[in-house]
Amino acid sequence: MGYMDLIRQGVATANTETSDMQATVQYEQYDWTNLVERTWLAPIALKAIVEFRVRQVRSSSGLMANSTCTVMFLDIPAMMAATQNRGIKDLDVIRVQNAPDTGIVGYGGFQDPGNGLPIPTEVYLG
Repeated sequence: MGYMDLIRQGVATANTETSDMQATVQYEQYDWTNLVERTWLAPIALKAIVEFRVRQVRSSSGLMANSTCTVMFLDIPAMMAATQNRGIKDLDVIRVQNAPDTGIVGYGGFQDPGNGLPIPTEVYLG
């Protein structure tokens, strides 16, 4: 068993063991096919660990931004199915219960070289 197999197994175990801690968030994918106006596809409910903590993160534009909420997806197959195998992008929307809709200021994780999927994906909301 290689190192990546251990990490895949560890993420799957973390998803199972933290299932009672995971909240339901709403994911809305930006509609890249509509070139006339900004629209999003229908919301999809996903399970994730939600942590409310203010921190500074580097945004995808390279600037420092304040984040008030971190959303961590451990069910990678469900997240990839919801994003149509493209992962979460800047213009997508994640709605967390009892949190303002502030948009995505950054995200983190690393890529599994075996299948190209992110493990795990952290999304920082403003």
